[in-house]
Parts: sequence; C-alpha cells; structure tokens
Amino acid sequence: MRKILIGTLFGVLLVIVLSAPAFAALPTRVQVNVNDPSPPNASVTFQFSAAPTAGTGSGFSLEYTGDGGAAWIAATPDAGNIAPNYKFTATMVDFKLYYVRIKDNLADGYKYVDVMPPNNHGHANFSDNTDMCKGCHITHNATQAKLLKGTDTKSLCYTCHSTNTTTGSRYDVQQGRVLLGNATLDPATLKYTVTTATWGKTLGGPFGTEATPRLPDQNLWGVGTTVTSRHDIEGTVSLIPGSTKGTPTVGSLNGSYAGNTMTCISCHNGHDNDGNYRILKSKVWSTDTAVTVKAFPKTGAAGETANYVAGFSVYCALCHDKFDVIAGSGRGTQSVYRHAVDVPLTNYYYTGGTLTTSLPLETGDPGYASPQVTCISCHYAHGTVVTGTNPTYEPNGTNNSTMLKRLPNMQVCEDCHKK
Repeated sequence: MRKILIGTLFGVLLVIVLSAPAFAALPTRVQVNVNDPSPPNASVTFQFSAAPTAGTGSGFSLEYTGDGGAAWIAATPDAGNIAPNYKFTATMVDFKLYYVRIKDNLADGYKYVDVMPPNNHGHANFSDNTDMCKGCHITHNATQAKLLKGTDTKSLCYTCHSTNTTTGSRYDVQQGRVLLGNATLDPATLKYTVTTATWGKTLGGPFGTEATPRLPDQNLWGVGTTVTSRHDIEGTVSLIPGSTKGTPTVGSLNGSYAGNTMTCISCHNGHDNDGNYRILKSKVWSTDTAVTVKAFPKTGAAGETANYVAGFSVYCALCHDKFDVIAGSGRGTQSVYRHAVDVPLTNYYYTGGTLTTSLPLETGDPGYASPQVTCISCHYAHGTVVTGTNPTYEPNGTNNSTMLKRLPNMQVCEDCHKK
C-alpha cells in the first residue's frame, strides 16, 4: 500500500491511498474426480480447501477450457460452498484435454490443473480415495526406490506411455500419438483397451519403438518413416549441443537416478509439484533457477495443437544455453552468430512484407504485441521423422543430425522467410 501527497484543500492535507494488487493464497491441492456414467460426457468434480481474500464477493471461481484457452467456461459451484471448503462441477467430453484455472475473486493469479476424461490424471490432482497410485507404485514388492515398478525410469514410464494393446495413458510417446477415442477404460485396471482406437499426433513428436529402426505410428507420421533424431532417454549424457554446462555428474541433473543419464524425469515430474505444462520440472539441473512453462493444448480430429504461452526457450536453455540468443545480440558465447529466439515474427532479413508461418509461436503472458519465435517453433521436444541432416557444429563440429526439426531439409527456414 502506498500514500501519495497531492496538495491541500482549505488547509487540509490530501492523501490518496493506492492499494497494490493482492496475490491470492491459492489452493495447493485440488482433488479432481472424473465420473463417466454416460459416455461420451463425463461429470468432473473439483474440491479444495483454501482461505480466500476477505471482502465483498469473497470466494473462488473455477473455469475450464478445451480449445487452447480461446474461451473459458465457468464451472458450477456447489450450493453448499462455505469457506474454506469449495466444490465445483463441470461436464467434459471424453478423450479431450482440458485446462482448469482457479481464481481468488478478489486477488490476482491462477492455480492451473489439467483433466483428461474419461480417466483421472495419473500424476496429480488425486482425490482422497484415488486408485491411481498403483499405476507406478507397489507397496511391498517394488523393484526400485520410492516403491516404484520397472527396472529403470523409462521402463516404468513406458508401462503407460508406450506401444501396448492396453495402456494407462492417452499418450503413447514411443509412436508419437494421442488417444482420441474408440477405446474402453477398464475401471479395475485403470487401463484403456486400444486395439480399435482412434489416434492423433502428439505435440512432442515420437521417440520411436525400442527396436531398430525406431518406428513412429506409420499412419500418422508416414508409411516407411523412422525416427531420425530424438532426445535419447536412458542414454548417457556426455556432450550436450549448445551447452556450457559440461558433462553431467551424479546429482547434477535434477532427479536423474544415474547422474549422467538423461531420463524421462530429467525433464518431467512424476507428480505435478511445479504446476508447469506437461508436468515439466521447474529445474533440469540441481543448480537451476526455477522456470515456469505455460501452454494450453487443444484436442482436434487429427491430434493436438497448442497455444504456447510462455517459458519455452528459457526451459530449453536450461541445457542448451548457448542457443538462447535474443535479438540484436549478434554473437553467442562462442563468437558465432545464432538465430535469435523470443523475437516477434517481423521483417528480419525479409523485404516482401509481413512474415507469416505455419509453425507454432509463443503468445505471451500477458500477451505479446506480436507472437514470438521460440525453440519449439522449429524443433520437436521428443523426436522427429524428417530427413535432411545438417552439421550441428556443437559440440565439436563433426556431428550431423536432423536436430528434432519439424520440417525436412531447411523448410523451417523457408516457412518463415520465403526467399
């Protein structure tokens, strides 16, 4: 709160008191429960306890979006809502990804959670009587620390996120596909039977099957295609392209079991402790400053698209920091020129008018005046099937790779610059 002296009137000192925006004490935990008695519409309840800001209109509101954040729909508050206990209900469509935001009516800021009917979230937002823990943990006969199943991190994650006839997740990251329908959820095992399922493309691209050649979904990514580059999960990290971080050592990668092995949990959190998009960790290295990453996906007939909001190039730069170059800097840390990121799609090196692109851009929070180019404008996060290698010049100038590019050859350049 601030006081500003503005003058006197009839000898009386006038003071205007200005109140700075208050930031809410948002709920730390939200219980989400998906009930699906009448497919394809699910009834979803949200329960939490929190103390709202006091005043007229005190309380919380809850909204959800299924279209990438273009429109937010108000959920129905329970008639018995009395602080500090709150309950809301919403009707959502099966096999569609929703993002939910909770707001203190008299303060700034949001709490975000995601929902994927007809199943409950496997990593977060558990109800008190959840049955989801058994997907990853076994109480008295576990093979890993923290009572985890599997022989390593990847094998544990692939029990739900891989190519199987039944799966506990809508996301098959091996083949780069997301479940869109025509699958049956078994309430006893919490797994989908997907032998006749409808699939669409995922946003991150495919890691590929374990056998060589590594294969994506051939119907979605192209008959005869193979994964040509990817982040190598369970691979030993020795030299990271575009990095000043050096070779990881035991404990330097935040959450990696072996220290110098990149795993799923090098980037992702087993539980949504950080509130980031796609349960991304706020830190990749133990010494990192926490990063917030925000996006709102949209489920369509061909798969998912997304409104990428904020934080993506900063997140990639937790490892690939040499490539995080802003406009006007010219040279990076190795006295070489690099393509800038976090810059608007304007007339850089182009005289034919305003640049346009089919590639994803970052919109900003609050919104940028013009959407910006970020790392994921040109690159997938998981893997790619495109052809046309380029010398990486990182770290030793001898590597050739398709570098997770979204388009073959140098089409990502031409898609914007149209020379």
